[in-house]
Amino acid sequence: LLQDESVLDDNVQMLDFGAILAEPGAPLQDWHRDGGDYLFARSFRASRVAGHDLPPFAVAVITPLLNVTMEHGPTEFCMGYSNLVGIDSEHVGQVPVKDPELREKLDEFLEYRNACPAEAWRAPILNFGDVLLFDYNMLHRGGPNNSPDLRALIYNTYVRSWYKDPNWSQPNKAKHAKKSADSPLAKFSESMQQISRNVRLAIPDEIKPEDPDVFANTKFDDLEKLKQFRPSHFAEIFEIEDDDDEETFYLTNVDIDIEGLKVCFDNDRCFALPKGEDLFIEADSGENIRIVAPGGKEIKEFTVVPYQKQVVISSLNTEF
Repeated sequence: LLQDESVLDDNVQMLDFGAILAEPGAPLQDWHRDGGDYLFARSFRASRVAGHDLPPFAVAVITPLLNVTMEHGPTEFCMGYSNLVGIDSEHVGQVPVKDPELREKLDEFLEYRNACPAEAWRAPILNFGDVLLFDYNMLHRGGPNNSPDLRALIYNTYVRSWYKDPNWSQPNKAKHAKKSADSPLAKFSESMQQISRNVRLAIPDEIKPEDPDVFANTKFDDLEKLKQFRPSHFAEIFEIEDDDDEETFYLTNVDIDIEGLKVCFDNDRCFALPKGEDLFIEADSGENIRIVAPGGKEIKEFTVVPYQKQVVISSLNTEF
């Protein structure tokens, strides 16, 4: 499959492999593309080439090491976004389309920024050993791990022979590849050592390093003990000043088709939340937001957190 010319080619190479680990309580990730703007930052403006005009240059392959449920926070995808890579809002009107209505969709995607429109959101549920492949330019994010389990996946990155991934520079890889007979990894096979060196880790933000119950049996320095690895300290690290407690984010109803469904705030303000709609929310950090069905039945509730990310409700993650 990877050697097909519409995917990669006969000279496909494995660039990297490792593990993706999310501890219980790990928060929701930001939407992102693994490929970044390496090739297509403003390619349409420069050459009228963008999105799928060219075949993929890299494909990510993930395999879960457990049966994933919505509680584990499966990887979420924004379908169609890779078609827009290289197109900016200034030039979207010049993109040739067969159906004029598609131009509105292009505008919608570009307008959302760090969010995904309701009709484009997908969260495939994988079982142990399943394999999922996706284009490096696909917009995606890891969900919150609300389970008691470690969410563990193996990832492999396959590329065309000329591609070099800026996420994993050769000097950095060489630094992390140093071997030591005293290393705890030394007793494992070469492949297991390689996987353990290339770990992408998501950790909970609310664990207190001084809590003795959390680290009672820990005899080594965990990342959890280092506050600079915690999302809540990003502003401190990068000297970001933000005195405003108000958060802005999208609340998306993918497919819950309940007439009269509403989103309600602490002050009893309520707004309609129909199926397929995306609401732009302004709320204070710490405020409780409820999704309420007719008759006052609450089907979901969440608390706004600092740097709140897009909240998606669907038949997969909401009981009603």
